[in-house]
Amino acid sequence: MSIFPPQPRAHEHDSPAPDMSDRRILFSIHSWADDVQHDALLSSALPSWQIESIARAPLDPTLTPRQRLERWITTASTSITNAQPTGPLSLIGFSLGGRMAYVIANDLRKQGRTIAYCGVIDMVGEWPSIRPSSLRRLAALMRDVPTIASWWNLIRRGPISRIRWRLKWGLARCIPHSRRVPLLAGNPNGEVARYLNHSVRATWQLVSILRLSESTIPITLFATQSSVTLYKSPDLLWSPIVGRPINVIAIPGNHTTVFDVEHFDSLARAIEKSLPSASG
Repeated sequence: MSIFPPQPRAHEHDSPAPDMSDRRILFSIHSWADDVQHDALLSSALPSWQIESIARAPLDPTLTPRQRLERWITTASTSITNAQPTGPLSLIGFSLGGRMAYVIANDLRKQGRTIAYCGVIDMVGEWPSIRPSSLRRLAALMRDVPTIASWWNLIRRGPISRIRWRLKWGLARCIPHSRRVPLLAGNPNGEVARYLNHSVRATWQLVSILRLSESTIPITLFATQSSVTLYKSPDLLWSPIVGRPINVIAIPGNHTTVFDVEHFDSLARAIEKSLPSASG
């Protein structure tokens, strides 16, 4: 007789481990710290996909803006290649991470990789191009679209050099303290808080470095209804990709609430339907 107590059979107490061999990878390109929370939500909503987080490269103040951008792209491309050395790639990103997903996907395609999917979740806040017509159109949009009307205050007070927007002093100096405090108190993780981030001057110079006009990678753009007009404006910085393969899907909420409880289910279902099928 054995001195060891009988061990329960596996099926008596333990459910068999799920087969994860058929899970495909969806690379989530980060821009801000709270993207980690977004990845957790996406992971729970998309069980057939493995959400792989691609963090932003650490800010190095000794590098020029272009060098920071190149480092960000190179670091992300290397991480993606290491995680998935072969096969078609799927990328997604929220806000500035969405723009970076597109830039990184373009870099990977130049390396010979196939891009099966590039999802961009509500990329708003682009700066005008250098054409005066862009400034007039943007001003009109901000008067017409209430949810982005507050941008007018930022732009009206922004530093200008030959009509080209630069973040030489950072947007923190462009917002009066009397407005900054209540805005941050009411929405600490929202757009204004993001623009007060110390690293934003480097990342937002993306728009003066890249026009994204070289690529024809298909894009799935999840846009809140208030942003659709902004995206489709021919004079704004997304114009190089409009007219190329782009699929705009309307989602509820505004830019800072698309991951909130009342809106996330709609976003998750839209993403799920847009992702490539296993046989695709």
